[in-house]
Amino acid sequence: MVQRAPLIATIVSLLATAAAAACLPDLVGVPVVPEECGDGDIDLDLGEQCDPGDAGDGGCTRSCKLRCDDGFIDPSSNHCYRWATPQPTRTLAAEACLPGQIVSFGTLEEVALVTSLARKAAGSPDAATFTAWGALERVGRRDGGEPTYAQAGEPGWSTACPGCFARTTDGGALAVLGASTAGSCVSWGESAAAPWFESSCDLVTETRAVLCEYRPAGLNWRSCGDDVCMIARSTLGSKTYKLVEAADTAANAEQGCAERKGRLVVFASRQEREQVVAAVASRGVAAAWIGLASSANGGAFTWADGKPEAAYPAVWADGEPRAKGRSRAFVGIDPLAYDTRLAHATDDPSRARPYICEL
Repeated sequence: MVQRAPLIATIVSLLATAAAAACLPDLVGVPVVPEECGDGDIDLDLGEQCDPGDAGDGGCTRSCKLRCDDGFIDPSSNHCYRWATPQPTRTLAAEACLPGQIVSFGTLEEVALVTSLARKAAGSPDAATFTAWGALERVGRRDGGEPTYAQAGEPGWSTACPGCFARTTDGGALAVLGASTAGSCVSWGESAAAPWFESSCDLVTETRAVLCEYRPAGLNWRSCGDDVCMIARSTLGSKTYKLVEAADTAANAEQGCAERKGRLVVFASRQEREQVVAAVASRGVAAAWIGLASSANGGAFTWADGKPEAAYPAVWADGEPRAKGRSRAFVGIDPLAYDTRLAHATDDPSRARPYICEL
């Protein structure tokens, strides 16, 4: 006699499984989590925008994508911008932006993007024109009596600093500074009369808009042999960077990059400089050689790709280059300086520093 019961039970089970599968939700569109998501390293090649690792959310989803609710993202940097509640003082504005910061501007491109998209974001000021707190604040004066301004984590501004802040094509300052001597904070906005101006940091009697900037949580560095490597968002697909942390002379740094099948880094845009040097700063490096040098007779500076210094945006710090004779450039990183993360020149061939290669 044929045992039909087990066979029938199997068929019933298979049919039930098929029916259940037919009722499963459509998985199309479910975010694919990169294999390395959660390790704390932002792997742009895998499509990660952020990766806080064990540090927590940090504005990052479980699939390593930025969470920028009600805001907008700069695709060249993956920075998120969001409006906060208007505040009467600069201190309260900074607190309203935590864990981010009051928006700081490093390039004309960033200014253009933010001013064009900020109005479309939720929480944008209702008034026809607005004034918002900015990141620039007066920190002192140069020897000539001219004021200097700093902003957290990026170069600030002064009339003598070629690479500071975002400068107009005629060499002037983007910001209309010094319009008031009542205080030391710079505000920005849409006022045609004075879109950028200096005033008191403590208004008390009125409020100003607050636009916050949030940078991707996570690190851009990963081990690659004896060095550490990174990829920058602004040069994705065209460059990889190696930081050699063992200090060496500029001549040996140039040779070291050649041995790694590359050259000393060339900053072809402000975005590239900002992203690479910020990553170098995160490693605790205070200075590093870059691919910019002058001729033996103290002539014009040339980048490592053979192009003249003027081919790319200004990278020099306040009053630089000062060195005479054959000179080499390096980035100096001082979080307390208004011209931090910009280039200095030296004619001392024996000075040893870490260096940045591009491949």
